[in-house]
Amino acid sequence: MAALQGIAVSFAPLFLYWSGKGNFPPGSEWFVVPACFGMILLVGLFYILLGSAVIRELKKKNVRG
Repeated sequence: MAALQGIAVSFAPLFLYWSGKGNFPPGSEWFVVPACFGMILLVGLFYILLGSAVIRELKKKNVRG
């Protein structure tokens, strides 16, 4: 999970910054920018889904316990 967090927090915004400065070949921003935003959003969604599954299991164990 640390690898996903590192990509979403550091590399994706860095690639967005580089794309805005024009450091990528012309015409590649149609792929780079959506891929970066997708990575940022999907990692956040993954953490929300994982957190809700963990909380659901913890509530089940406390009710039966």
